[in-house]
Amino acid sequence: MCVLQILWFCVIITIMHQLLGSIATVLTGYSFRSSLKELPKGEVIVIQAKDIDHQGKITEEGLQKIDRILSLPQTFLKPGDIVLTARGRFHAAIYLIDSPAIASSSVVIIRPDFNAVDGSYLSAYLNSSTGQTSLEKIAIGASVKALQISNLRQLEIPTPPIAKQKKISYLFQNILKQQELCSQKARIQTRIAESLLLPKYL
Repeated sequence: MCVLQILWFCVIITIMHQLLGSIATVLTGYSFRSSLKELPKGEVIVIQAKDIDHQGKITEEGLQKIDRILSLPQTFLKPGDIVLTARGRFHAAIYLIDSPAIASSSVVIIRPDFNAVDGSYLSAYLNSSTGQTSLEKIAIGASVKALQISNLRQLEIPTPPIAKQKKISYLFQNILKQQELCSQKARIQTRIAESLLLPKYL
């Protein structure tokens, strides 16, 4: 069992759980009637599933832009909202970009009640192996799994006190950064080792 698994195991067995729908507003993204047309000078960013990477970050490079549209107000993202991919591999990220943005129907919007749950903690939990297992259990579909809003609202979330949530989130992110640094170091060492077998060194 890795360090991150131990971290979440300790959290789950020692504290209370609350339904996601009771600590956050869960919404579907905006359903466009046709394929998106790129407008480099558009006023609104569109966050899609492809923009959320496996590390739980929004890839800002290459985000599509559109003209401002008439839409339900809740589909426009607010700082601190969590966007969760709705199909396939489930990845969550916090929206912190200082630009008007709307979530497409390929993602789910989770708007935390900050009096009940820390956004960084909730995002970290959803991206953890424990959270992923919980999401897979409620997902529907045979070949491609998908999340239904009604099921997602019933997802049980371990909720320690806010102060502890922030500490757990900090520790989780710190461990991920250390793992990424170790992976980078391993890749560099592999390239060096392979370079020694080039003809000019033999």
